[in-house]
Amino acid sequence: MNKLQPTTKSFENYIRLGYEHNFQKMNSTQLVLLKDISFIDNSVLILDDIFDQSKTRNGKPCLYFKEGIQKAILTAELLKSKSIDSLTKLMEVSKTSKENQIQIFKKLNDFFKNVYLGEKIDFELSSIEKYEPSLIKKYFKMIRLFTGGHIKFSLEIGQLLSNKKVDSCLSKIAISLGAVRQIYDDFQDYYNEHHEPCGDLITHSNRIPELLFKKFKGSTTQVEKYIELKDYTKIKSLVLNKKVRKELHKYCKLELSKIKKIKTNFEYANLIEDFDKILTKL
Repeated sequence: MNKLQPTTKSFENYIRLGYEHNFQKMNSTQLVLLKDISFIDNSVLILDDIFDQSKTRNGKPCLYFKEGIQKAILTAELLKSKSIDSLTKLMEVSKTSKENQIQIFKKLNDFFKNVYLGEKIDFELSSIEKYEPSLIKKYFKMIRLFTGGHIKFSLEIGQLLSNKKVDSCLSKIAISLGAVRQIYDDFQDYYNEHHEPCGDLITHSNRIPELLFKKFKGSTTQVEKYIELKDYTKIKSLVLNKKVRKELHKYCKLELSKIKKIKTNFEYANLIEDFDKILTKL
């Protein structure tokens, strides 16, 4: 099965970065095992597509859309099991201490717990029609759990694999990196980057662009009309107006400012989304 997540945003990449931070490079054996661990991403995204009622991912029909929900869930669970098997082997090859191995499994469990808590909040958001300020707080709680947790726990697992202690500074950086990544990802939903365009809007997911559109008194009636017409260009120009784009950009800048205040030699620059595109992308 092809990987659903780009390598740069994968569990595999973040574990490697955590392992190699202030330590040696992974060898070829470790890297092979690491690739299979990254099927954790597939497992999570297969279920995420079901919860979000997405139709496509990376230009292809979602697995549940092709093969049914039951088979998709089974595939997700098998991939999760395969990933944990590879992680166990990687700990042995890396000569990770028993104490750190226990910590790694705890981190992995915390990661999955955060994923499901995030999904729960996402479901709650999608059930609310009218805008209220608390929804934006809910949104940020969700993305810190889900996407922030994805980066945080994989970086922590990488550090523990190399028998280092977890650097709390990296964990704080990871949460903000995740927030920026998710805000940008939700902006990208209005294009056909990896889902059908405007998928979150159509399924009433109440992600940050839609919440800001409602906050600024945008016309949901007009949006519904363009959804019926499948006029995605008009939807994009209506929802991603200058005011919404400016606010999205502001949230990303705020997260980046938090990162810059943290003293670290961790090279995070390449992990930050080019969120200036929020202001300029047509």
